[in-house]
Amino acid sequence: MLRQLRTATLSILLGALPLGSVVAQLPGIGLGAGVRYAAPSGDFGNALDPGYGGYLKAEVGALLIGVAAEANLTRFGGAGTADDVTVFGIQAGPRLSLGLLKAGLDIGWYSEVEETGYTPSLSLGLGPLEGGAGITFFDGGRWVFLRAGVRF
Repeated sequence: MLRQLRTATLSILLGALPLGSVVAQLPGIGLGAGVRYAAPSGDFGNALDPGYGGYLKAEVGALLIGVAAEANLTRFGGAGTADDVTVFGIQAGPRLSLGLLKAGLDIGWYSEVEETGYTPSLSLGLGPLEGGAGITFFDGGRWVFLRAGVRF
């Protein structure tokens, strides 16, 4: 299972690479892709163990303010005898850029939980690399995530 997830994430990253040269020519627009780790809590965390996945995102920004949209896929392990659960999420929201640091507040929809969630997050960009953390809240639970990726 983990091998299949790694293969899928690598395929997404390699598939997005050709877009980097096109997007690099457009000022204020950026793409990113990477991997993520998520630890559930609340009622959601009682049924599931931490999970891994990947994400693709697009950002449009000017000076201090921007907007980002993201699609992500996370596979949570089943706790005890429960089955593993794969959650697909789409989210978007504003970004405040403070030098290398960006703060965001997204609203999104997540399969399996079939809920709208809210995600405050912080990310740090160093050249083409980025790392970030956040927490997604929804009715019945939440998950904390860490992510690392590349920006195009």
